[in-house]
Amino acid sequence: MVSRIRAVDYLKAIGIIAVVCGHAKLPEWILRWIHTFHIPMFFMISGSLITPESLPGNFRTFFKKRIVKLFYSYLFFWAIGAVFYLLKNAPDASPANRILSLLYSSGTAEGDICLYPIVLWFFPALIFGMCFLYLVTTINSRILQWTAAAAFTGTGYAAGSLALPWELESAACSTIFLYSGYRFSHKLREDAMDPESLSPSWLGLPLIVAGALMLVFHPNIGFSLRVSNFGSPLLSFTCFVITASGLYLLTRKLPRSKVVEAVSRGTIIIFPLHMIVFLLIDVFMQRIGMERLTNTIAYATGKCAITIVFLTLVSIYLLRMLKPQSGSGSSGQPASA
Repeated sequence: MVSRIRAVDYLKAIGIIAVVCGHAKLPEWILRWIHTFHIPMFFMISGSLITPESLPGNFRTFFKKRIVKLFYSYLFFWAIGAVFYLLKNAPDASPANRILSLLYSSGTAEGDICLYPIVLWFFPALIFGMCFLYLVTTINSRILQWTAAAAFTGTGYAAGSLALPWELESAACSTIFLYSGYRFSHKLREDAMDPESLSPSWLGLPLIVAGALMLVFHPNIGFSLRVSNFGSPLLSFTCFVITASGLYLLTRKLPRSKVVEAVSRGTIIIFPLHMIVFLLIDVFMQRIGMERLTNTIAYATGKCAITIVFLTLVSIYLLRMLKPQSGSGSSGQPASA
């Protein structure tokens, strides 16, 4: 029995670092590469933490086991966003409207609403994505399951411009990535038990390079969808599989690291709150008269590092406070990425 899967910790740590860097003022080619894999990888990891054996037979049990904690997390961070907007007079909308819009994540019936610096969209997307995954797994045929997952994802891409409430379009897009992780769950655990039986780790590097080179053949990439910045579901999935496979091969034999594990555990805190820390750092730089440095790559890199370290320490404190008696037999890796 594997208590924690090292590769999952490394992939989650890489993923959250990519998420934070993706919101910084880094060179465009770095941002474009990051957006080809980071969010799909989180969904894949979430799916991989659900095995066919652990999947309950009815939706009510599944909802209690997998969805309720995500929903509570969504409400918790919504409350933080609500307090933030009560204290800050947002110039582009009244505080009351901004607080109300938080319940819709990033979309409303009137269109897209920017909710920075609170990042909530992933929670409803994962909640509904998990529901779609459960529906897919109720189909008897594995071929039809893949077909249904692909259909959900295709529908999500087609609805990408609608800004549906609670990120329903992103949830639909995530289905193929969640299902891929779900099917990969057994292999992930087998590899964790016997990593030496697999292909050499160095094979991961050419795969990562190959995934990055796909950007060369698709130069006009936009950022209209959060799940991936490719306009084609097939192209998005192909690039993600290549890059994620490379990252997995590079990390699966690395030694266990307490730092990596701490960052991995902290993703639940870092994801929604990193933009608030960004804002506070920017305000501090303005107060001390150093705003001229805020457009440099060095500043963006340092801001990302400070944010990740600070929120990781916050998450360590909160986890210790909330779970002082956590059992040693638990996997420590919840279904939420």
